[in-house]
Amino acid sequence: MAAFATLIAMALVAAGPSDAPEEAKVERAAGLLHNGKAGDALALLETALAGFERRYSKEKRRIYCAHAPTETLFYLVGAAKDRRDAVAIGPGWCDALFMKGYVLVELGRVADGRPVLEKAVAMAPANSHYQNELAFNYQATREWPRALELYRNAYDSAMIGEASSRVLEQSRALRGQGYVLVEQGKWDEAKAVYEKALALDPNDAKAKGELGYIAEHRPR
Repeated sequence: MAAFATLIAMALVAAGPSDAPEEAKVERAAGLLHNGKAGDALALLETALAGFERRYSKEKRRIYCAHAPTETLFYLVGAAKDRRDAVAIGPGWCDALFMKGYVLVELGRVADGRPVLEKAVAMAPANSHYQNELAFNYQATREWPRALELYRNAYDSAMIGEASSRVLEQSRALRGQGYVLVEQGKWDEAKAVYEKALALDPNDAKAKGELGYIAEHRPR
């Protein structure tokens, strides 16, 4: 109990300095992106990211981003076990990285978006949303083994993050796995994965459609 209380205390003080100014920019960038202003969003995200870099430039501990208390504890417990100094901050910095990577991919700059998404995943290694997006980046360049690995990690990581988005992220991860497996010619494995997605969410129209595709196109 005492050890758990200590970890709770660590999580509470881990937020560090206020990230409100940068987080506000990230929120505004999200609004711009929603309204189709990708260029303006990208410029604002660059400003926010520069602010985060300045704010934490003297931080010597490993920095993690967390969206939920369970994620914070996961990172801090892991760091304690490995005898590493670490700090968990809010999601703003990583959300900015994720959004920048997403925008770059949408602008057709897949190669430029990859290292940005890699950094988001490195700072939030249990975030299934970021992992799914990075997996899609590798999928876009047909790097199947890495894409499949990331989709599988994303499925597992969804159990650590926010419960409200668990089914959404696991469903996306399973559909991503299925897509890659089809491209690799592993039809039976792909079928099993899509069936798993449908069991998770019986209303998953995309999974239903892919099962239909497999039934029609798989080699006899």
